[in-house]
Amino acid sequence: MRSHTVSAEGGAAGVIAEGDTLEEHIYDTISGSDWLGDQDAIEYFVEQAPRELLQLEHWGCLWSRQADGRIAVRAFGA
Repeated sequence: MRSHTVSAEGGAAGVIAEGDTLEEHIYDTISGSDWLGDQDAIEYFVEQAPRELLQLEHWGCLWSRQADGRIAVRAFGA
């Protein structure tokens, strides 16, 4: 099993933390797919993820928080 799905349990990844960049997330996601992923779809998904994380929060999704109240994110797989 080379899937990162088991690593994603209990969290979500999006470019919302300080020091994160869309470009790095896009590259990590593409390279994590062994360059077989649809690169245009990955770019779109990564660009939309931060907005969607906040939308999910507005709909009632509870996220783990850092001490300062920001949504806690961490690096996954790749």
